Amino acid sequence: MTEHIESRFTESVYYDLQKTAQYTKLMWKQHFKKVCSELKGAEFGALNILMLNPGICQRDLAKIILKDRAGTGRILDLLEAKGYITRKADTKNNRLVRTMEITEAGIKVVEETSKKIFEVLGIAADNIPQEEIDNIRASLKKLRDIMSKIVEIQI
Repeated sequence: MTEHIESRFTESVYYDLQKTAQYTKLMWKQHFKKVCSELKGAEFGALNILMLNPGICQRDLAKIILKDRAGTGRILDLLEAKGYITRKADTKNNRLVRTMEITEAGIKVVEETSKKIFEVLGIAADNIPQEEIDNIRASLKKLRDIMSKIVEIQI
């Protein structure tokens, strides 16, 4: 009986993605502390999203960073205490929501950290032509879009 290659998980695209994600996470953990002592990786990620999405509410941020609302709230509490964001009450669909804005100090730390972290991340990306990187990103987005319809996320 012939076995299909796709039936072996270790030879699937999902396994390749999992291994790549593990390497990315390890590289991130090992190098992030070196380039930014003020923030943890999750705080930087949330702050970066806030910079790109001014006035976003906590629930929408939680969906983007794939964390529950309580975990997202803890990250936001830390960012607010450090003076990197401000929160304000707002309404969305006739419901009271808390929105966040990034402060000048928050913008500065994101920009400085981004510069430093991309120097490290660039080492890997510099060995792959930009066209291939664009194709990888487009394929990953397609896969994420499909998976987001299958996966249940409790936020």
